[in-house]
Amino acid sequence: MRRSAVTLLLSVACVSCSPLSGQVGKLESALLAIPVGSSVRFEDPSQLAGRTICMVQPYQDNLALRHPLADQVNEYLADQGFESNEAYFAFVLVGDNEFDVVKLPRSDKLDILALHQASQMSRGTLPQGFVPRECVTGPDAATAKIEFMGRAYIRLGQMQ
Repeated sequence: MRRSAVTLLLSVACVSCSPLSGQVGKLESALLAIPVGSSVRFEDPSQLAGRTICMVQPYQDNLALRHPLADQVNEYLADQGFESNEAYFAFVLVGDNEFDVVKLPRSDKLDILALHQASQMSRGTLPQGFVPRECVTGPDAATAKIEFMGRAYIRLGQMQ
């Protein structure tokens, strides 16, 4: 599998802007544009220094990761009344005591690969150098895209 030269648009300054601003649509378009079998880093990795990106799966109202940062994210999600269902997944961007959530709809062309599924996949299924993670800090944050059973799946992870 090859690494794509495409960069993934994730505006760190405005990740939680309303859908009317076009940010959600831009992110969805960028994810759809990732070639299957590729991994891409987030646009302008310098903006990610000291920031963390997490991915919340469908039916997951909080992060499963046991870590103080995950505890803060989970507290924020609970305070906001965040509820997940089968219709969407979400990215959570964590900065200096700032949390932004962007929800994206699931479809045959864009779905999320659960962390446990990605971790169990055979070598060569995910792009080389891509390690699936629930949360990633800094400029190594990336998204991989694979095809499985007729659907396109993405997974947050880290490039090594």
